[in-house]
Amino acid sequence: MKPKKVLIKRLLDNKYINASIIKVTNFHILPSITDGWRFNFRKHARMKTRQTYSLVTDEEPAIIQGCLIYDESIPYMAYIEIAPHNRSSSESQVYDDVAGCLIAHACRLSFLHEDDRFKGWLTFDVLEDSTEEELKLKSLYKQKYGAKEIPGRSTMYIDPENGEKLIQKYLTRKS
Repeated sequence: MKPKKVLIKRLLDNKYINASIIKVTNFHILPSITDGWRFNFRKHARMKTRQTYSLVTDEEPAIIQGCLIYDESIPYMAYIEIAPHNRSSSESQVYDDVAGCLIAHACRLSFLHEDDRFKGWLTFDVLEDSTEEELKLKSLYKQKYGAKEIPGRSTMYIDPENGEKLIQKYLTRKS
């Protein structure tokens, strides 16, 4: 699969810049907890049913702006994280729309699923250290990405209709 070209917003000047979502096969380049990330992508990417993607800008292709691990056995977003320097809680956040592009890419992959029962449906779990943080993140997924919650569970999903909207918004945007 060739890199998927996307646009992300550089917050310094509020301009959209070119970026790519790239399938990663060399797991050594992936970020880890030791790099200030929450997940150890080097470790979690190694399962045979998983595909790993990184989002990088065309200006700085060696710096990973966000990572996604997608499990193709069922359309499942196993891990997603934006780089520490892109977190909205960071005072020096560099880029916006990184998570949106990666989630939309996972939705796109869900439409390629061979089993029609799951085609277009993307599931994922929200597991945080505290209930408060979990509720906050679930609320963000609902409001920003149209995700729905399975009551009483940590599992959420994005249905085909909302998946298409995300694909249109984040993967087909023109500068």
